[in-house]
Amino acid sequence: MLSSDMREGAERRLVIRNADIETLRAFLEYIYTGSLPEVAVGNAPRLQELIPLGDLYGMPELVTDCAQKLTGLLSAANVGVVFRALRAYRHFPAVEACMSRAKTQLKASDDMLEALLASLCVNCPH
Repeated sequence: MLSSDMREGAERRLVIRNADIETLRAFLEYIYTGSLPEVAVGNAPRLQELIPLGDLYGMPELVTDCAQKLTGLLSAANVGVVFRALRAYRHFPAVEACMSRAKTQLKASDDMLEALLASLCVNCPH
């Protein structure tokens, strides 16, 4: 990134927009350690925010790690946002595999299916 011919490399500076400070800390920790920090592991919103950063900055391992953890956190409470996050990055084979596992979980849970349908019909009349 900073050693490339891209603007970030030429300026020796990286500007990351649309991410909060905790997500940036988790991103930097991942860059330096190669592991997801504890603050992100069980935090679905944090994992969702890290996936696009991994994609944008050419870190497919980060995308994969986040998708796998996110799939493990799948529940009726977050099924809509998890599927949206995974679907947006399904061009990664590992994310597609996570989508497949998540679909299997969804098929086995009436609660998750109801929650997913409810998330699609936010503005639908009841």
